[in-house]
Amino acid sequence: MKILKAIGGVFVKIWRWIKNTAWVQPLLIVGVIFGVIFSIPAISSGIQGLINGANSADTFYHNFQKSMEGDKTSAADVLIKNYNKYDDSEENIIIPENEQKYFLMFTSSNNAETKEIKAGFETLRANWGPDSVYAPRQSGEKFQLYTIFTDEITTSTTPNENAFSKFLGRNYSFFETASGVGFDSDYYLNKKITDDDLNNLATPSPDNFKIPTIFLVDWSAKINPDHSVTPDKSAGITQVLFDVPGDTPNAKASLLFDCWNCEGDFTSKK
Repeated sequence: MKILKAIGGVFVKIWRWIKNTAWVQPLLIVGVIFGVIFSIPAISSGIQGLINGANSADTFYHNFQKSMEGDKTSAADVLIKNYNKYDDSEENIIIPENEQKYFLMFTSSNNAETKEIKAGFETLRANWGPDSVYAPRQSGEKFQLYTIFTDEITTSTTPNENAFSKFLGRNYSFFETASGVGFDSDYYLNKKITDDDLNNLATPSPDNFKIPTIFLVDWSAKINPDHSVTPDKSAGITQVLFDVPGDTPNAKASLLFDCWNCEGDFTSKK
């Protein structure tokens, strides 16, 4: 206790000296001001870092992510389960309202190509609506995007097999179907996608899978009043693309909008 009192006494004496020595106080004030000034760049840099993080492509795409966590019961698998049912059942399939028409993009973290595409999706989403630049052709249609990260690490990931490799194995027929749709599409006939990309899509593996791969999935034309769909190979995937060209966000958004409506390069030029 005597030691603590002695230490406390020293600080009290210092404080009294500062308080009673008028010329020291301005120096302390100036020091504090300079301290604040010199710390502003660091604070600003930290704030900018948070802003950049919030605006990053990965952050944007994670907002629409369908995770592969859970393997067969994962959100990613459930999203495309309707295709698997074609092989097992003749019964009608119930399609949730928010899955009747949507973009599905396969991406990966810090991918340069999908980073460039982000501006197109953002612009399309921000200007979507009946009185906006991108007015849907069908009344009530809502913009919808889902993403699957091919480099996602799940609890079932092992050193020898990652989550995406397992996902491909479980859903092989889905990608075969997508490849066939791509070869039959006007977008392919208009020479906007290559044979190599579509052939690789038909036999997918983590080594040959192209990022980005984007599908337009559209069940809406076959939807019954009870939100069911009768199994029909013409429903479901309607467009396949592997990039979104365009020099500006509006150009990219316009191409995505053409894809959504099967217009422009996504229809026959004859």
